[in-house]
Amino acid sequence: ASYLEMARTEAWTTLFGGRNALSIPFFVKRLEIDYRRPIDLEDEVRVWLRIGEIRGASFTFEYQVEAAGEVAATASTKLACVDKTTGRPVPIAPDVRATLESLQV
Repeated sequence: ASYLEMARTEAWTTLFGGRNALSIPFFVKRLEIDYRRPIDLEDEVRVWLRIGEIRGASFTFEYQVEAAGEVAATASTKLACVDKTTGRPVPIAPDVRATLESLQV
């Protein structure tokens, strides 16, 4: 899960770092991981991610974690956009949605 968070944070900062990436109010609503093999401390780890489904107030990141050149896990996180004041879901801002859609596979 830590590898996913690091990859997601780096991707989010790269995508939206020009404006304060932390000002976009999303939280992780769901995390699913399918483990395939252990990761040893000396393994070189790579995390590949892409944008999956985009809905009104949420979207998913899909991941593949590789360790020593082998798939160690596949995963997904569902992120929801919320109003910072009420904590209630709100639609994804049009400019954020456009950036996410440009990265969908």
